[in-house]
Amino acid sequence: MNTFNLREYLLVIVGALLFAIGTSAFILPSKLAPGGVAGLATIIYYLTHLSPGIIMSLLNFPLYILAYQKINREFVIKTFIAVTTSSLFIDWLQYLPNLSTQNILLNALYGGLIYGSGVGLILRVGGSLGGVNILAKIYSVRAGLSFGTLNLALNSVIVLLSGLTVGHEAAMYTIVAFYASNRVADFIQEGLPKKAVTIISRDAEQIAEAIMGELGRGVTFLKGEGAFTHDDKNIILCAIEPNQLFALKRTVYGIDPQAFLIISDAKEILGRGFKSLRPTT
Repeated sequence: MNTFNLREYLLVIVGALLFAIGTSAFILPSKLAPGGVAGLATIIYYLTHLSPGIIMSLLNFPLYILAYQKINREFVIKTFIAVTTSSLFIDWLQYLPNLSTQNILLNALYGGLIYGSGVGLILRVGGSLGGVNILAKIYSVRAGLSFGTLNLALNSVIVLLSGLTVGHEAAMYTIVAFYASNRVADFIQEGLPKKAVTIISRDAEQIAEAIMGELGRGVTFLKGEGAFTHDDKNIILCAIEPNQLFALKRTVYGIDPQAFLIISDAKEILGRGFKSLRPTT
């Protein structure tokens, strides 16, 4: 059972604050749109002038229910805290002095870097900012796509909508902000596109069941033998997305604190849940 970790929840709030600063100080004044549900909320704000924070909370509510059913309780709690606090911060920060410049490109870069830092912190401790992240996390394996690929595809729809709403030039700057935010979020998570994990534990069967049940990832048992004891043992091999690494560590060490993990960067992984096996040109 996972125990309450105050540091993780504080990082969620810090991440939400960074996201709100990037959005309120640079993205909204330039009429750009961040990715995901926050982007949809921003577009609705431009059209209706309703509170973007309230809109974001309302759009995310049905997704909390879906995430609770498909993922896990801790993910939903952290996501709820991230969305709620970022919504409040966005509304409050609009009353502070404007930090944006007349240069929209600079606003897109700084806004993307700052709110991307917030997204990265939240993802690193096992939460999300809701919306597209939830949908991508649930349906990436089912669709045979990586989390990043499906996340990018869904956010591309947001960018298209922003172009129809505020013009194609703003949409192009939105792409700059979105690219900057994704790069810094990936950097904060300290992960290449994929991770290959080898786990040696006396509780291999229980760990394997937890990985398949909680993370939705397949595992393979390799037969091994201890050099000192000559005991036969199962060695777990699995491939995961970088945003699942934190949850995997928590799962493994929650079952066996003495487990031995080898975490490697995988340049490319082909197969179900990742890239298609069909060759590309």
